[in-house]
Amino acid sequence: MIVDSKQQMLTVNEILQTAAEQSQTQYPLEIVYATFFKEIQLPNSKFYRYGNTIFVIHGDMTKPGIGSFRALNADTAENFLQSSYQFVIDAYRAGFYQLVTKFKDQSLLNIFRIISNNPPNPGMGYEVRQEPDGQYLVTLQLGDPQNAMEGAEVPNIGGDLGQSTPPIAPTQGMAPMGGGMTPPGGGMPPMGGGMPAGGNQPMGALGSMAPRTQGEV
Repeated sequence: MIVDSKQQMLTVNEILQTAAEQSQTQYPLEIVYATFFKEIQLPNSKFYRYGNTIFVIHGDMTKPGIGSFRALNADTAENFLQSSYQFVIDAYRAGFYQLVTKFKDQSLLNIFRIISNNPPNPGMGYEVRQEPDGQYLVTLQLGDPQNAMEGAEVPNIGGDLGQSTPPIAPTQGMAPMGGGMTPPGGGMPPMGGGMPAGGNQPMGALGSMAPRTQGEV
């Protein structure tokens, strides 16, 4: 179920259940839960929670700053957008400058379009490719690789929201979204999802759009 996090904070298991239902996974919830908690303990993995959305990053073990990510969403479209914006900032501060993800829901492309109209990091950009299976593969350039900062503190997944996300552009009529994005090469379960071929190629910036001024998290 989609629940406005400004009204009610769901448990982690409730978020996982909603994401599983939206993605119509064939795996039982017990496997979904167990796999997720194993996934976030993998080497070079980071996880972030904002409201009723969880983001998981799997960093490439041989290419620092590059990785794949997925979003598990049980929040409203507006909150999901705000959370995605904050995730872009926090992942870049954690040292990631290029991430890839894969999903079926075309409406999720609106998130990338809206953020690109007001990018928080200089040198930010993204590319979209539709795969033969109909899914969308997005390569997200979070910013200039030289400016990606290491050592950011990762928010506690079990805690409250703990921070407010900045207001950004209108949601342009996006419908409420559940489920979310998955790493290329596989979602959950099974775990996995490495970088696709060519996933570490440099990308162009998003034109001459100025970065948004942000306060410290």
